[in-house]
Amino acid sequence: PLLASIVVMLLVPKSAPLIAMFMLGNLFMESGVVERLTNVSRNELMNIVTILLGVAVGSTMTAEVFLTWKTIGVFIMGVVAFAFATAGGVLIAKFMNLFTKNKVNPLIGAAGVSAVPMAARVVHSMGTEANPQNYLLMHAMGPNVAGVIGTAVAAGAFIAAIM
Repeated sequence: PLLASIVVMLLVPKSAPLIAMFMLGNLFMESGVVERLTNVSRNELMNIVTILLGVAVGSTMTAEVFLTWKTIGVFIMGVVAFAFATAGGVLIAKFMNLFTKNKVNPLIGAAGVSAVPMAARVVHSMGTEANPQNYLLMHAMGPNVAGVIGTAVAAGAFIAAIM
């Protein structure tokens, strides 16, 4: 977590707060010495922050402000981006299989979107439906977390472009 934080912060300094918070949770978990903090940040704190953010944002939004064509356009662009990212991951995995000796399950590419951990779980369940011997969850989490880091870096780049 420390090395990833340093590299990303040097490349995109505006993404430092996003990456630092993401990697702090990983540092808690990987260190193994702050079990209570790991459990609190994984469960209770995350739920509390989600509720507070939902109430704070939801209480300021009225239908006239929220339900506009711009908002609907953002949702549509998100769905299209999600579809392209999933399809692109599958196609790149298939392309990789043309040149590698050890084949990669193309479903792994579909987990590259930043919907942690749902994308990895969906890939795992689809893989076990096709073949009960497949266990793809841990393999799918790699591209899944990479998608989260990529999203944080992209957000930092957007913040840098705006400011």
